[in-house]
Amino acid sequence: APASIQKATVAGPTLSSTVPVKITTGATGSVWIIAIEPYAYGDNRLIIGNAGVSGSTLGGWLQTSGSGNAWNVIGFLPVYAPDLTIIDLGVNDAGALLDVATFRSRMQTLADAAYAAGSAVLFKTMIPSLGDRAIREGEYAVALRDSMSPRYAVLDLFTHYGAWERNNARGWMRDWGHGTDDLYRDVGE
Repeated sequence: APASIQKATVAGPTLSSTVPVKITTGATGSVWIIAIEPYAYGDNRLIIGNAGVSGSTLGGWLQTSGSGNAWNVIGFLPVYAPDLTIIDLGVNDAGALLDVATFRSRMQTLADAAYAAGSAVLFKTMIPSLGDRAIREGEYAVALRDSMSPRYAVLDLFTHYGAWERNNARGWMRDWGHGTDDLYRDVGE
């Protein structure tokens, strides 16, 4: 059938059962299962779907390989239907010195798609990197805080953590832009 993204709820055996769950689709073409979220009906739960890809850029998140291609984040958001979408992109765009207007436009597209899918949106700015990249990251942080319309919530880690040199002196930086476990523990707290 035509390419599509679908979500299904499959009822399985009880938690104490040792019977495996077998998933069959009846589809005539290829089917890729990208996530399984097991839960017990009635239990309170928080599901975190981390869709991160190392080295990715905003252009990659919005890229399609053809007209009407559903295989990108814009196609996935209405199907996955998250309650909250945290958008944490920009560090790799800053490394390529993507101009601020393009960054802002692409972030707006992602945020608007999440919002249209019924999700609250939170922008998370990056932890400051080393060198020229940090200048562009600062410009991105300002754009997210001050020039988005509508204004979405912003968790501004760039301003909170100050500068790469400060974080490195604390022993919190592993390299030019990646933190240590201690830094990410602090971010989580």
